[in-house]
Amino acid sequence: MRGILAGAVGLQVLGAASAALVIVGPRDTAAQARVPQAARAGTAPTHGVRPARLVIRGAMLIEGNGTPAEGPRDIVIEGDRIVEVISVDAVALANGTARRPASEVEIEATGKDVVPGLINLDGHVQDERGGVAQPLDYQFKLWLGMGITSVRDVLIETRRTLQRRTRSAAGEGAAPRLFVYARYAYRPIPRHAVEARQRVRDLKAQGVDGLQLFGMDKDVSAAVLDESRTSTAYSIFRQTPTTPMKECVSGTRDVSGVKRIPHDCRTF
Repeated sequence: MRGILAGAVGLQVLGAASAALVIVGPRDTAAQARVPQAARAGTAPTHGVRPARLVIRGAMLIEGNGTPAEGPRDIVIEGDRIVEVISVDAVALANGTARRPASEVEIEATGKDVVPGLINLDGHVQDERGGVAQPLDYQFKLWLGMGITSVRDVLIETRRTLQRRTRSAAGEGAAPRLFVYARYAYRPIPRHAVEARQRVRDLKAQGVDGLQLFGMDKDVSAAVLDESRTSTAYSIFRQTPTTPMKECVSGTRDVSGVKRIPHDCRTF
């Protein structure tokens, strides 16, 4: 479990592979003051270190499906999985008879909200912007500080980002979960269906999560998308800025397998 606290806005992000949560608060500072000292006995999580077991105590839970906030709840996380969400009896809590899940590592979230982490569907994992250095750790902490716990990377530094994805999944440092969508059309550009299929297989062998179909030749599009389904790689369609919208849309209508058309398809 990785945690980063942005104290100025009361935002704490917990980004593990499948337990991506954001704690927002305080909702009720008076409620925090009323928490019994015994309930604060657990050790706070260490920044950038995933504990074997973590309990988030007394939170108001917002599931993100349109239902009202519910709580208080104790949320039990083991490794990178939420294994239990337990209702807290306010009366039993007040008189000291409440039965709470045990853990050596915990976060006291009384008076705060817990919400699902945000997903950035079009992120760029890059260590510079316009020639100005931008350390990756700084970028990851910016994302986490804004509540983003999962990022789909669509840049072209595939091998490096795959290494960062491995570290993120292992809980080594503070970083969101990364999904790597590799650029299909790097040089040499595949010239026909046989080369196009091999390019998809090569990328999948590297361990990418999907393909970014940027500037793809329409003559090989059917082969690329068919092979992406065979290789269990998802595809997103990113054409050049001058590609008419009707061609972007017809590409997904005529050839199945495309999961998303991002912002690059525009009308001129």
